[in-house]
Amino acid sequence: MRRIYHTAAKKALDSIDIRKCNADDFKMMIQCYYNCGLHKNAITIFRSMYSAGCHPYLETLSILLNVFKRADEWLVRIEKLLERVIELIGGYLYPFMQNNILDNFFKSGNYGGGIAFFKAIDSKSLINWNTFITSLVVHGMVVQCFDVFWEIKHLKIAPDHVTLSVMLIACVHTWSVDIAVDLFNFMESRFGFVPNCEHCEIVWISLS
Repeated sequence: MRRIYHTAAKKALDSIDIRKCNADDFKMMIQCYYNCGLHKNAITIFRSMYSAGCHPYLETLSILLNVFKRADEWLVRIEKLLERVIELIGGYLYPFMQNNILDNFFKSGNYGGGIAFFKAIDSKSLINWNTFITSLVVHGMVVQCFDVFWEIKHLKIAPDHVTLSVMLIACVHTWSVDIAVDLFNFMESRFGFVPNCEHCEIVWISLS
C-alpha cells in the first residue's frame, strides 16, 4: 500500500512545472520527496530551486540536512551543494538549533559535515564551542579538541564548567596528566571556577 502511495506521490510531484514554483512550492516538494524516501529527487529539486534564485526557508534547509544524512552514497557528487546549504543555514540559526544539527551530523557519522557546519556558524557562542568539543570527545576525535580549546583561549572566550569538564575528560583519554593537573590547579585563578566533585573525580581517574 505504501509503495502504491509513494508511486502516486512521485508521479504527481514529477508533473509539477518547477518554472512556476515559489519558495512554498519547493518546500512542499522537498518535504514530500523526503517523506517518500526519494532523497535524490529532493536534492534535484533543491538544485532547481537554487538555480532559479529562489531563497529557501529555514524549514526547507532543515529538511535538506536530514535528506543529506540519508543520501550518503550521493554526497560525493553534491559536495558543493552541501557546502551551499551549510553556508545558507549556518549563519542565522538560533544556537540551540545549530547545536542540534551539529550533534546530528556527528551522531550520523558525518564528521566532515559537522566540522564544516561548525566553521560556517557566525558569531559562535560558548554553547556552540562546548557542543563542538563535546562531540569531538564523544566520537573519538579527542586530539582535535585540544586545538579547539587553544583556539577558544586565543579568541579570549571565557570557558565555563562544561568546557573544563570536557577538557579534563579529553586529558583522561589521551593520558595528558600534566594538562589535567594544570587545568585543575588553576581552575579558580584563571577561569573563576571552584573545582567541584565532578572535576575532582575526573582528575583522580587521570592520575590512577
